[in-house]
Amino acid sequence: MGKKSKAPKAPDYTALAEQTAAAQRVNQYTPYGSLTYSQTGEYGARVNPKTGQPIAGTGQPLYGQTLTLSPEQQRLLDQQNRTSMALGSLQDQAAARVAAQQARGYNDTSLADTNTATQAILNRLQPTLQQQRSGLETQLSNQGLARGTEAYNNAMRDQNQRENDLYQQAAMQGIDLGMRQRQQGLQEQNYFNTRDINNLNALRSGSQVTTPQFGPAVGGANYSQAGQNQYQAALANYNAQQQASGNLMGGLMGLGGAALGGAGNAGGFGNLFRF
Repeated sequence: MGKKSKAPKAPDYTALAEQTAAAQRVNQYTPYGSLTYSQTGEYGARVNPKTGQPIAGTGQPLYGQTLTLSPEQQRLLDQQNRTSMALGSLQDQAAARVAAQQARGYNDTSLADTNTATQAILNRLQPTLQQQRSGLETQLSNQGLARGTEAYNNAMRDQNQRENDLYQQAAMQGIDLGMRQRQQGLQEQNYFNTRDINNLNALRSGSQVTTPQFGPAVGGANYSQAGQNQYQAALANYNAQQQASGNLMGGLMGLGGAALGGAGNAGGFGNLFRF
């Protein structure tokens, strides 16, 4: 019989997990900066019973992640921070102006009135129409056409129609002119309402810091899984050996029982040792 085998010892999963974590801490470097790992302390350390303080080197290491910008990006970040601080007070002032403007709303009274534009055109047209009417009346009188005659009435009706057409044209022109003036007024008010915000946004939309972009760290070895696989293989091998040993012992016991039974049937145990 060979030496009896022992069951495999279970792996140290804590140590394997630490090795796996260490393999994942891969420093990365780009033209814009770097991402590095360093030990910042430890946890789970034993405590000195006399001082009540943790004993250095007896705990598990604790790591921190550090993002370092390149010198150019760091200067740009510092400049942006200074600009942001300087603009902070301007933001407050701009917000106050915006709030005041929103409280006032749009000033409709300052917008052009279409009636005003129409009246302005009529005021300029009125002397010309009056002069034409007076001239027509003088002409009809010189022609011997008295008021109330059919010819006189026809001539004045035509004059009234011309004046009415001119009045309607003046009204349409006044409305169109007034609407254009109102639209221009609204655009001016909208400009002043958004001027401060637009200026501030323009200042803040300057150069921005380019944050380094890091891809996923290259996967290190998974020591936990490797240890588990190794343990499972060793355990399967041990179980196979145990099963084979059990089968061998069972076979030997069966052969021994058969031999003893045959010897009894042949006339006693003495025949078993007869040659």
